[in-house]
Amino acid sequence: MKTVKLAPPAIDTSFMEVPAVVYVVSRHHGHKRFLSRSAAINNLANFMVDETFRRSGWPTNEPDQPVMRDGFLVHLRGDRTREYYSAHQRCTRRIRRLLAKKRDIQKWHEKHEELKQQYADHLNHKPF
Repeated sequence: MKTVKLAPPAIDTSFMEVPAVVYVVSRHHGHKRFLSRSAAINNLANFMVDETFRRSGWPTNEPDQPVMRDGFLVHLRGDRTREYYSAHQRCTRRIRRLLAKKRDIQKWHEKHEELKQQYADHLNHKPF
């Protein structure tokens, strides 16, 4: 019989907190460290939405704008598209929801362990 190792959930591998006051974000071959949780969530959403748009062939930016500067033709990158912003907002909301759910599950497990310990103590003091 073959034993199968279960991989940790994707949210655990892509968003983790290291012992220092740094959040590490790694997803789709992109790795960055951030000092704030909100910046880490924002950039995780960037990684995920950029990769999704790249795979689907959708543009993430408006077309480049040619501009003359100091006698040279320079192409300024266009702004992000509305579709990109809405996808980024949805992704950020989902990441926050996943992390909140993970926190709630952790609290439940802690409370469950405490109740199990209380029950075990109660059984140990059984008078008969």
